[in-house]
Amino acid sequence: MRSVNYWETLFSEKDPWKYSTSAYERWKTGLVLELLPPERPHFALEVGCAEGHMSVALAQRVERLLAVDISATALTRARERCTGCANVDFRQLDIVDGALPAKLDLILVSEVLFYISREEVEQVAQRFTKQLEVGGHVLLVHGNVIQDDRTRTGFDWGHEFGALTIGRIFGATKGLALIRELRTPLFTIQLFRRLGRTSKSHRAAQIEEIPLPLDLELLPELERTILWDGAAMTREEAQRTESASTVPILMYHSIADDGPMELAPYRTSPADFRAHLRYLRAQGYHSISLADWVESIAAGLPVPGRPVIITFDDAYQDFFDSALPALERSGFTATVFVVTEKAGAYADWDQLADPPRLMGWNDIRAAVARDITIGSHSANHKDLARIPRAELRREAERSRATLEEQLGETVEVIAYPWGRSDPESRKVLADCGYRIGLRSWGGKSTLLDDPLELSRIEINGTDDLETVIRKIKGEFVPPDEPE
Repeated sequence: MRSVNYWETLFSEKDPWKYSTSAYERWKTGLVLELLPPERPHFALEVGCAEGHMSVALAQRVERLLAVDISATALTRARERCTGCANVDFRQLDIVDGALPAKLDLILVSEVLFYISREEVEQVAQRFTKQLEVGGHVLLVHGNVIQDDRTRTGFDWGHEFGALTIGRIFGATKGLALIRELRTPLFTIQLFRRLGRTSKSHRAAQIEEIPLPLDLELLPELERTILWDGAAMTREEAQRTESASTVPILMYHSIADDGPMELAPYRTSPADFRAHLRYLRAQGYHSISLADWVESIAAGLPVPGRPVIITFDDAYQDFFDSALPALERSGFTATVFVVTEKAGAYADWDQLADPPRLMGWNDIRAAVARDITIGSHSANHKDLARIPRAELRREAERSRATLEEQLGETVEVIAYPWGRSDPESRKVLADCGYRIGLRSWGGKSTLLDDPLELSRIEINGTDDLETVIRKIKGEFVPPDEPE
């Protein structure tokens, strides 16, 4: 069990699991209450009551409830929440070695047992069984953790095991029998009954698969811990066992379903983009910044784990509307390159009849507040390798000055419009204060890259997932430099 100090620190923030606002927690609570045994328990024990959200509901369904938690802070809030529930008592208790009450009819354990070791779970299962009346029940509620089954959706919480292992341990405990189980993609609820000494057999457990509700909206901080449809590697495992001397710097433009036909090659659908992020997450990739990568280049040192850098050219409005929420829900961040003189207006450099709208400064600043890095894409989307040097300097200086004025932070990164630069233009850009520059071709970036000419992998709207995977792995032969 983690230390008392850990839990006190966790509960220094009110409602750390967002029980009061989470549709996911409300759905889970409803299923838990549905699985309560039909006969009204006389004496129930709630383990890990936290701030008492479940306790309030449980108090209406039992004669007497003892709600316990290891955190004194959590118990204080639980008592406040349960004011008026005369049948509820509270106690600070460590279930591994604390004294348990006897003659229990129901023990409810919610999201607790994966914080202790397997051996301790075995001990707790035996202790619970001893304190239950014959015919009493243990109701377990735990998240599906990826370490239990790599082929199915699970949480990447860093636990060594989850609901599957916990259920097996309780199922193997003498005197307990599994009678009903609800399996959802994200958590499992298991109801066990205490058998009598003369019980020789029991009916096979009733097991039901419950899909996620179609309208269930997960909080971003929860969803970013989910590995959908399994995982080859977690981020922690990659950090512990691997390092990278090359980094895929992915280049996107628009994330939208619709738009000008001429821009279709530069437009990735939101569904496809989410699939790309889920693939990266399932392979153990994590975001690093361009500044971090350039520091590694300068030091000649590989980056721990499986790093990826995600970039967006032009700062279309659909980045804020579609790409940013998807990034947050997958635990990635990105760098967005802004054409400063066009911010809040339209991408008119392609001379289209209906050009896409670009992010305005309020949305750009809001994106920065949500951990997005902003870089320059010039002032007017001019081809920096083909305009006069004086005009290049004006484009570079004006864009950087505008970004720093609007954002209140230093900007040293530029992505070259049309993907091009040359030695002379890069020298001017360096004189203007740019330290990092990105082209639009070249495959994976390596430790040998010039920081002002980093290679990128362009993701096209026509790329299927298999093609994107080949590009990320480096199996894709990049096109020649744009002419």
